[in-house]
This record gives sequence, C-alpha cells and structure tokens, in this order.
Amino acid sequence: MAFNFDDLSIHYLKNIDSDTQESHEQISEEYFNKVIDIIVDNQYGGNKVNEIDNSFIMDYSFAGNTNIDEITLIDTSAIGTGAFEFCENLITVNTNKDNLPLILSHSSFANCTNLKEIQFICSNAPIRCFYNCQNIRQIILNTESNIKEINDECFCNCTELRNVNLNIDSIKYIGIRAFYSCLSLRNITLSSQLETIDTLAFANCSLTTITIPKSVKYIETKAFYNNATLQNVIFEHTNEDEIYLNDDIFGNCPNVIISGHNNKIIEYAKANKLKIR
Repeated sequence: MAFNFDDLSIHYLKNIDSDTQESHEQISEEYFNKVIDIIVDNQYGGNKVNEIDNSFIMDYSFAGNTNIDEITLIDTSAIGTGAFEFCENLITVNTNKDNLPLILSHSSFANCTNLKEIQFICSNAPIRCFYNCQNIRQIILNTESNIKEINDECFCNCTELRNVNLNIDSIKYIGIRAFYSCLSLRNITLSSQLETIDTLAFANCSLTTITIPKSVKYIETKAFYNNATLQNVIFEHTNEDEIYLNDDIFGNCPNVIISGHNNKIIEYAKANKLKIR
C-alpha cells in the first residue's frame, strides 16, 4: 500500500509574522517524522484487531492498518487524531455502550474508503473526521450527541453519501467544504437553530430541494455551488429575520427556484438572475 505523505492529516504549527501579523502554517518536523514512523509500523506490522478496550485511542494508533475490517470499541470515550486514517478495509465501527458519546478528533476516520457503518454516538464532528469515506451512504446524528459544529471538510468527498439528517438543535455551524463533492447527496435536513453555512459547504453535490431555516444568518460564498439538480430552495425567513448572503451562493445551479418572503432574499435572487416563486 503506497501512502502520499503530503496528503496526511497531520498537525500544523501556526507562526505569526510580527511585521504583517499574518499567520503561516508550518509542519512540525518532529511530529511529521513521528507520524511516518507510526504509519510504517502499522503498515508492515499491523495485526488483525476486533475489539479495543482503551478509554482513549492515541493519535495514529491504527493508521494504515489494512488488517482491520470490523471493530468494536469497548469503554472508549475518545479517539485521537488520525487514529484509523487509511484503514482502507475497515467497514464497520460499533460500540457496546450506546449511551457513551465518543469524542472524535481531526481525521479520526479519514480515508477509510470502505467504511459503511458507524454505530456510535459522537459528541463532535471535527475537521476532516470522515474525509474521503467513499462508501458511507447515510448519516443520522443522534439527538443526544450535542454536536455544535460540523467542521471543515468533515464529510468532504464522501461520494456515496445520499441522506443527511442534521436536525439537532445544538448544531449552529456547517464549516468550509463540510460536504464538498458528496456527489450522491440528494437530501439533507438542517438544524432549526443553524446560524452559518460556510464557503463551499454543499458545493458539488446532487441536492434537489433544500429548506433554509429562519435561524440561518450567514450563507457564505459558493455554499451550494455546482448543484446542477438543485431546483427548490425554500427560505423560511420573514422580513424580521436577519440574513447575509455572500457571493455566488447558487453559482452553476441552472435550475434553482427561490421561495421566500424576505425582501433581502428576493433582492439577492433578482440581482443574481435566479428564478423566484
């Protein structure tokens, strides 16, 4: 199995330029080497594992282990960064304690390209957590999860994902490219308390109809870009509800029809030559 180390989801160190106040991301060489060592060890010495009873699964513990296909987490409360990244034969993850929400980390299951079933409650949806999990078809988040954010690229490139239910009151934010290139995504239910849909969040999907709750205050650039099948966009906002619409939200969505009763939304539709119902 060949790894492209440039694609690994590793930690970055941010340095601030004292003159420009701009931030620059740099890879920690020590950390980078540590990750490579772990993955090489797992790649060539990875054992078949069916159960894990650690309360915390350390960063990159099983990264690249192609001998794992199904795993049960026993008494696990947290999963570290990249813990199962590149476990390409992992199909099912479950836990024997459904009442114990798991804390996930950056890229915990990224690039698990055969992962189909996730039978656990999670308390967060971190950056790139399920990135490139190409066989996941449905996501239903348990109401006990108390997830506040779907972070950047969390489900990016989950190309078989068809249905997503985000109807949990705690969810306020959907991050940059959170569902980018979920090519099969047709149906999504948004939280009634959602406030922000960030840049490219649902770009390159196959949505047909979407209802935007009146709680949404910000929709950022190209949030729904390139949804050629998208037809009905229903805004629940009245003129009393604030909403800020950024550039090209529905770019390359030739069939979109906007429904709503908020003057700002209607003006936006007209300015962008979108059809109005």
